This record gives sequence, structure tokens and C-alpha cells, in this order.
Amino acid sequence: MIFRSSKRSEDYWITVADLMAGLMVIFLFIAISYMIKVQKQYDAFVYLRKEYIEAQEAIAKQLETEFENDLKIWDAEIDKKTLAVIFLEPDIMFNKNEARIKPRFREILKDFFPRYIEALTSTSYVKNIAKVRIDGHSSPEWKINTPSKRAFQLNMDLSQRRASSVLTFVLDRVNGKNYDWVKDHVLAVGYSSSETVFDFKNNAVDKEASRRVEFRVVMNAQQLLYEIISGKLPEGFDSRKISDIDREEVESILKLRKIELEK
Repeated sequence: MIFRSSKRSEDYWITVADLMAGLMVIFLFIAISYMIKVQKQYDAFVYLRKEYIEAQEAIAKQLETEFENDLKIWDAEIDKKTLAVIFLEPDIMFNKNEARIKPRFREILKDFFPRYIEALTSTSYVKNIAKVRIDGHSSPEWKINTPSKRAFQLNMDLSQRRASSVLTFVLDRVNGKNYDWVKDHVLAVGYSSSETVFDFKNNAVDKEASRRVEFRVVMNAQQLLYEIISGKLPEGFDSRKISDIDREEVESILKLRKIELEK
């Protein structure tokens, strides 16, 4: 009787041990799967950063090549970091406090915009473009004695109407294969005086430079980053194409970012 009880006890503990061993194997596979998933997501992030930089450089080069002979004539410049074509001379664009486009700027837009869209859509990185924003910007002031809050509101309305006027004007001059792309990607946004240009030499806002119109390319990197976090890998992603140099560069950036946040 005692012998049989011991035997049952041993059988019981053997069964429990087998069960625990089985669970450990399952948890091990889950842990390995999770590590593989995390590694893939990390490599996808490295891939995304590499592709984003390549796309940004390619689009900037395409725009510079297309407009290198026109920028000085138009009093415009290209910001390679933000992928913005910036028109800097407010006097040729609009009359003061008005949103109607002046004749000289109309002529510039007729020449500029079709070539601009052709340059963007002809690059192999067009898939990386989420939107093209026509940004209207203003200086902070309004009429004398206008409170700053009211001035900001009035400039918001003005900058939005100016950006919309430009969008309406250029839309009328796009036909054929590019029209649908423009309709789906180009929008107008007024920023009022929220992004003024600061003159560090004079320690003051540069009012003339602040009154500007920008055509800015917005990349889809943020959208793709959210997709990676949710488990979807970018199209064309292959972890074998990620070099150790690319990984080390991203790791160094993350370390620097961590140090900055800890300060």
C-alpha cells in the first residue's frame, strides 16, 4: 500500500515535470519569436532611416538641378533639409493685406509649378512623398495698435487665403497625367506668424523674410514608422540588406538622443 502510494507520487511529479518542461519549451519559442520580431522591427527602422535619407537627398538634387538657373531670378531658394522651395520677395507676390496674386508672381508660378510637379513625380522616390504643402507665412504685426492676439488671428486668415489662392491658381495649370497626383497630394496651409524668420544679427524678427510662400515636400516616414511599430514591414524591406555600419549609425544616434533626454 505504501509502495503503491510512492509510485503514484513519483508518476505525479514526473507528469508535472514533463508539463513544466513543455511549458518552458513553449515560452522559449515565444521569447525567440519575440526577439526575432523586435530585431526585424529594429532593422526595418534602420532601413526606413536609410531610405528616407536617400529619398531626401535625391529629391533635393532633382529640384536643384531643375531650378538652379531660376532661383536668383525668382528671388527663391531651396532648403535641402526641409525640401522646401521658398519664395522670399513678398512685394512681387501680394499687395499688403491682400490675397490676390500679383502679375509677376503669376508668371513665375506658371513657369515653376508644372516643372516642379514633373520633377517630383519623375523621381523614383515619389512613393516616399506623403504630401506637398503650399505654406503661407506672415510677419507678426498688423495695423498699428492691433493687439498681438488679434494680429495673429488676422494674419492666420490672410496667410490661409494667400496659400489657397496659390493652390487654386496652380491647379488650373495642371493637366493630363499629373492632375490626379496633384489633386491627391497638394494642399494649402496658412501658418500666420507661427514660423517667423529670426535675424540673429539684429536680434529681431526679419519681417520681410517672414512674409513668404513655400512649396514643401512632406515625406511619409512618420506614417511608415507607425506601420513598423504595429507590425507591418516596409515594402521592399530585406534585413539582409542592412549593413552593420547602418545599424551602428542608428545606435549612435539613439544613444545621443538618450543622453540629450537625460540632461
